[in-house]
Amino acid sequence: MDNFFMFFMLICCYPILLLISLILANETKPKNNIVLGVTLPLGKQGEPAVKAICIGYRKKLRNGAIVLTLLLLPVFFLPSFSVMLTACLCWLLLAIVVPFVFYAMAHLRLKALKQANEWFGGVAKRVLSDVTVTAALRKPFSRWLFLPAFILSLLPLVIAYWINQDQFYAATVTLSSGSIILLSLFSYPLLFRRKGDDGGDLLSNVEFTGARLYQWGKCWLLLSYLTALFALTMWFVRNSDGGILFAVALYTLAAIALCGYTEFNARKAQEKLTAQYGEKQYVDEDAFWLLGMFYDHPDDHRLIVNKRVGIGVTLNLARPAAKVLSAFVLLVLVTLPLIGAGTIYEEYTPITVMASETAVRVSHLGFEITVDYDDVEEAALLYELPGLSRLNGTSLATVEKGKFSVRGYGVCEVCLDPRAGAFLVLKTGEKTYLISTPATGETEQIYRWLRHH
Repeated sequence: MDNFFMFFMLICCYPILLLISLILANETKPKNNIVLGVTLPLGKQGEPAVKAICIGYRKKLRNGAIVLTLLLLPVFFLPSFSVMLTACLCWLLLAIVVPFVFYAMAHLRLKALKQANEWFGGVAKRVLSDVTVTAALRKPFSRWLFLPAFILSLLPLVIAYWINQDQFYAATVTLSSGSIILLSLFSYPLLFRRKGDDGGDLLSNVEFTGARLYQWGKCWLLLSYLTALFALTMWFVRNSDGGILFAVALYTLAAIALCGYTEFNARKAQEKLTAQYGEKQYVDEDAFWLLGMFYDHPDDHRLIVNKRVGIGVTLNLARPAAKVLSAFVLLVLVTLPLIGAGTIYEEYTPITVMASETAVRVSHLGFEITVDYDDVEEAALLYELPGLSRLNGTSLATVEKGKFSVRGYGVCEVCLDPRAGAFLVLKTGEKTYLISTPATGETEQIYRWLRHH
């Protein structure tokens, strides 16, 4: 099961490397007169020196992706799930950082080339708004198009209450999927209320902005229906851990593919518009874009701005809130390996058992089950662990703890080592517990004390 879960993790993580590498490789194609985050006059974008920097950069990206792919292979041969998870998270951090390091290096080389040759064909500026741009665009997709997707996402909850089964699971699925759809429904129209950037004549500005907004609309709408389908799938595979993992992996891959498809469609449209309007649509804002990626403009009071290429948005680092958010994201990335380290500690810490002739206490890192023998109405000694399905808690090769659905016993509070030779089922007036001790003889002794009571 550990290898299966790690395979699931890699299926979800590896496309991130591919998508980042493909998007960054696409930065070598001029869009809005920008190559590798550097604004170049239309006649200079095909210079041999520019092409040489782009070719060398794409080669580094490709070789880096190959090396990172090879680094994944040893993960399956590591001794335990927690060690594999730690290695996978460290790899994910590298997969995110390394391609951007290559990008930053190539950007600085191209920027130095531009300055050495004085390729300045425009004026650095930022016009606050051009409301005619948004006014000239066609209206966004109707919000009613999102409604069927939201209704479909509610079906698991309706079915669960209709048949009176798995209401908590259905509520969790509906809440998560419904939230994504509602976010799509209310966020997409807000894009049309944002003020456009005036970088040239009205026609070219409308077409550049329209290409971005149309692709955003398709992405939000398709993501809503994909999420609704995911919610229904999660309901029908609810009794299969493998089915749930497969559904999550498939949804993740489909969402990544959808975002990538939308991004590249927008970029392709921007490439065509650059060839058509490149001379008219020339605005050099390089001074406000650190390393071609990070926007920092003290005179722009917006917190969130459009990226110059593609459909993405970014933060204005000149705003205090942006600094806080950026620091938080950086902190999350840096601490990714610590999640794995915490899992290692949890997996290799043994369960603690304190048993007497009157009560038993089983605990593991803050989670505790205490049962007084006088409260036990039924007890069963098992030499084979029944099927478990985790509702919340921890499920590792050495410890299962939390609330589980246990085959034959319903919902139980569990704290046990799956490798143990014997297990105890204890039913009280309110709850059912499933526990184990490090030694089979100790478990059997507790069972004898219970029978005596």
